[in-house]
Amino acid sequence: MIKAMNITSYTQYEQHKQNQDEFKQLMPLLSQLSAKEQRDLVHMLDSESVDGKFLSELCSNNLEEQLAKISEEENYAVKNAYRHYNKTTKFAEAKK
Repeated sequence: MIKAMNITSYTQYEQHKQNQDEFKQLMPLLSQLSAKEQRDLVHMLDSESVDGKFLSELCSNNLEEQLAKISEEENYAVKNAYRHYNKTTKFAEAKK
């Protein structure tokens, strides 16, 4: 699983370039906003984000990485539960 994430994950430079490309796709939409809508957007981004995290979350794949980590932890727990059952409880006395 980790090897697969290493292959599919990007370096910081690659991620930066990908974010730039995604932002370039947003530019035509942003240019069509009126002056009031532009001010409202800037105000919303300033008020809802700390250090610009709101914009970086729009262009990142952190959710996929978090889901992959959760999936890996759950699979590890399932494997350990199976191993525990086969190593210990299988040989426990049935009378107790």
